[in-house]
Amino acid sequence: MFVSVCTCRYYPCCPEPYPDITFYFHIRRKTLFYTVNLVIPCLAISFLTVLVFYLPTGSGEKMTLSISILLSLTVFFLLLVDLIPPTSKTIPLIGKYLLFTMILVTLSILVTVVVINVHFRSNSIFIMKPWVKRAFIEVLPKFLCMRRPKFLRESITHFSKNKVSLAPVTELQVLLGGQDDLYKRAQEHNKSETVKVKYHPVIQRAIEGIDYISDHLKEEDDAINAKEDWQYVALVLDRLFLVIFTTASLVGTMSIIMQAPTLWDQKQPIV
Repeated sequence: MFVSVCTCRYYPCCPEPYPDITFYFHIRRKTLFYTVNLVIPCLAISFLTVLVFYLPTGSGEKMTLSISILLSLTVFFLLLVDLIPPTSKTIPLIGKYLLFTMILVTLSILVTVVVINVHFRSNSIFIMKPWVKRAFIEVLPKFLCMRRPKFLRESITHFSKNKVSLAPVTELQVLLGGQDDLYKRAQEHNKSETVKVKYHPVIQRAIEGIDYISDHLKEEDDAINAKEDWQYVALVLDRLFLVIFTTASLVGTMSIIMQAPTLWDQKQPIV
């Protein structure tokens, strides 16, 4: 498209007018080449960023995927530098979109490091604060449409504990040949640890061994529950950042694409 402006100028040396015609050319590159070779691949790679938070943390591939996306965007950015004309006056829209996507991927890498750190925590090093448990286990899952499943392991562990506590009594009853007095005293020992009853040294060592096994199973069960709590917190963080980054990617993509003059300028090209 071009516009011409005609003006007449008078000079002191000559009385006749001198016509002056100025042509203004508005040149714009056609967008098909850039759309097929740059815009569509960048859109596809940017939406791969969202899949980082959908990938399970235990797979060990979250960081690999994030860094691969960042490297691919860097390659596209280097390709873009060779295709667009060098200028410092303005930044082309495709350059803005690539910068936005690279910032988004960089933030996703930082967030992924935090999520992986939370996933592999345990109470032996980090003790979960009450506000963390309330916010990420009780409150946020309701808003993110998440529900924590009830594991069968809890009922199995509870059954095994009861079995351990009842086994010594049954064995004592058999070994003692039905001596009711000692059997009742053993039952009292199982019910309350404050009762001090003297047994045969062999029986006493057996009871102490069973108590040790029971305490060890309880500590192991508490450690597993704490580890599962941290893993669930990491899962909630993944879902939260999945929603945040999906919204940011959609809003940023639409806001940059809507600035393209091709969408609003309906003027036909000369050729």
